[in-house]
Amino acid sequence: MKYEKITEFILQERKRQKITKEDMAGILSISPTTIYKIEHNISQAKYKTLETILNSLGYELVIKKR
Repeated sequence: MKYEKITEFILQERKRQKITKEDMAGILSISPTTIYKIEHNISQAKYKTLETILNSLGYELVIKKR
């Protein structure tokens, strides 16, 4: 899956769960601006950051061989 699809999923799922950027930022100890930049592909997040965000939404990031 492309990076852009992952960040788009994060944005959609966060909104679906009615979690604000500010609430997520508080849970993850990162700034709301950082979350915005990740969700809108302004800044590329490290794998661990994406994994942490997805985990907070109830998902996991899995890499597997095709």
